[in-house]
Amino acid sequence: MTKTKIVKIDFNDPDPALKKGAGLLGEGKIIIYPTDTLYGIGAGIYHEAAIEKLFEIKKRESQKPVLILVEKPEDIFPLVKNVSPAAAKLIKQYWPGPVTFVFEASEKISTRLTAHSGKIGIRCPGSAMVRRLLSFAGFPVTATSANLSAGFPCRNAREAEKVFGKQVDLILDGGALESEPSTVVDVTGEEIKILRPGKIVPHFVRTSLEKIY
Repeated sequence: MTKTKIVKIDFNDPDPALKKGAGLLGEGKIIIYPTDTLYGIGAGIYHEAAIEKLFEIKKRESQKPVLILVEKPEDIFPLVKNVSPAAAKLIKQYWPGPVTFVFEASEKISTRLTAHSGKIGIRCPGSAMVRRLLSFAGFPVTATSANLSAGFPCRNAREAEKVFGKQVDLILDGGALESEPSTVVDVTGEEIKILRPGKIVPHFVRTSLEKIY
């Protein structure tokens, strides 16, 4: 396999780089790209072989699920079984943004992504550039952090290249990213639970829930 190509994103004209990344995702390839929080490893959610390879190169345990990104909030409906009124209000408040909501997954979602839990984490990213990548791809994309399982997330394209070498098909270079991961909120039950604090301080999530209830 040839050396992984790094394509620097021109923020004045990002479309050529984003289209290249989206094209590879459409072919069932794997890319590393800057999300609204950290660098992520991207595979199309309907490409089972790419999902398998993602777990392999990340050395991720099979019992750990993988979150996905959608371009627009309404894109979740074919992917989940239910959106409660409380969840809908939180989505309206926090999306697009760095909050991942965990839903009951529909049959369209690979059980590898749910880790056979029946649940899937989904985020509509705050970055307009990432949403444009998703628009060019035409389908949701995985966004598990670009690191080996339990390792530190890669902060830039060169770090990603050192860790993953020739194992991915493209690295989109969006510069250095120093950020927290997304907040993860489970909205599957009657009680909404914060599973992981992140970029959005949980206090604000709790405040919004007080307003809902």
